[in-house]
Amino acid sequence: MDTHDYKGTLNLPRTSFPMKASLSLREPELLAFWERERVYEKALANRKGGRPFILHDGPPYANGDIHMGHALNKLLKDMVVKYKTMRGFYSPFVPGWDCHGLPVEHQLMKELKVRKHQIDRARFREKARDYALRFVDVQQFKRLGIFGDWERPYLTLDPAYQAAIIGCFGRMYLDGYVYRGMKPIHWCPACETALAEAEVEYDDHTSPSVYVAFEAVSGIEKALPGARGASLLIWTTTPWTLPANRAVAVRPEFEYAAVRMKGRLLVVARELAGRVADELGEPAPEVMGVCRGRDLEGAVAAHPLTGDGSPVVLSNHVTLEQGTGLVHIAPGHGDEDYQIGLKYGLEIFAPVDGRGAFTKAAGRFAGMRVEEANRPIVDELRGSGALLLSREIAHSYPHCWRCRRPVIFRATEQWFIGVDRRDLRRRALEEAEKPPGSPSGGAAGSPACWSRGPTGASRASATGGCRSPCSTAPAAASRF
Repeated sequence: MDTHDYKGTLNLPRTSFPMKASLSLREPELLAFWERERVYEKALANRKGGRPFILHDGPPYANGDIHMGHALNKLLKDMVVKYKTMRGFYSPFVPGWDCHGLPVEHQLMKELKVRKHQIDRARFREKARDYALRFVDVQQFKRLGIFGDWERPYLTLDPAYQAAIIGCFGRMYLDGYVYRGMKPIHWCPACETALAEAEVEYDDHTSPSVYVAFEAVSGIEKALPGARGASLLIWTTTPWTLPANRAVAVRPEFEYAAVRMKGRLLVVARELAGRVADELGEPAPEVMGVCRGRDLEGAVAAHPLTGDGSPVVLSNHVTLEQGTGLVHIAPGHGDEDYQIGLKYGLEIFAPVDGRGAFTKAAGRFAGMRVEEANRPIVDELRGSGALLLSREIAHSYPHCWRCRRPVIFRATEQWFIGVDRRDLRRRALEEAEKPPGSPSGGAAGSPACWSRGPTGASRASATGGCRSPCSTAPAAASRF
């Protein structure tokens, strides 16, 4: 065996650097040096008077330990700030924490093992404050080597910060932007709170797919001669919303046909008749008559659960992509349904409470959670002969971003900011497009957000949030 030491024959570079980085020892020494020598403050002073570059930090929630997502977020931002500083820009960085809202509330309730209705609100807010401050101390981003004004971070629970929110809200209220109204919004029954659009994520979900016949009561024969005894066929993946049905929608320019299927006369969109027959396991249907959707407006069908009249209304949100071309309308459980309800003066009916259970207004389904009520509703439709088909389908469905559970659309009284009032939307979009700013085009996704919908919901339903000084008295705000 060759025992010759060849290392001595190599011309290797010599260095005083240790063979091991010993980062666990070196990093604290480096951070201590930066703090002792006030490196961040000296860098800022050296760039005083330079062109400013301000990175507005979207703060982390003070609701848990730091993780790799935090590290990636903070380190990338720190690279930008340090780079701009070295390029001569004046780049102060003010770190902060979001201490309010659902994320803090949700984690604290998990720790306390309670739901929001099981604890006094004032006591909960005290605990939420203590909980948030605890994790402000735990989340030591400074240990990652992040430059910033760590001695004066901004916390959303600071009285001065909250006073600024209240001041802004007060100006908006006095200027007429704030109102209280009944409107369907995304609602998480598990977290018992309203959700903004940005707090909703779509994931696969299995739902019952049902075809339900609404027996025509009046007006059908006038539009479709020879359609005596016909029923309007609707399709839905949310049978639990049927108790809140107040109309059936058709599209004015679509052709609708009375066809024979399942031994009965059914009204469906003519273009979808063949597809519906396939779904129901029927041969090509016989067409008994055809009319336009606008001819059906004002006809009345019987609600399959209550027998109440359900009028035919017109809507451009009806499509031929799936279903029957007729859409069941529950104004209390969908935004488009709500808009139709306003147009036709329909009742905004939503017999579901904050925990996702039917209220007494739902009659025999009272007390059932909406997901549990699907089966008894389907069974009742089957027993009455109104159900033509029921099966399970997997589809994309909105979920709560925090608890990952399915959400519902539920009409509740909320405080809203009317972005179409006093030209607010247009002015906000113009401001978003003004330079300077990066990325170009304003606040990234903000213009798209401002372009949707006439209102924005105030997050007053979160127990642990900054409270809005709102009165529920009728004189305090306009009501819909």
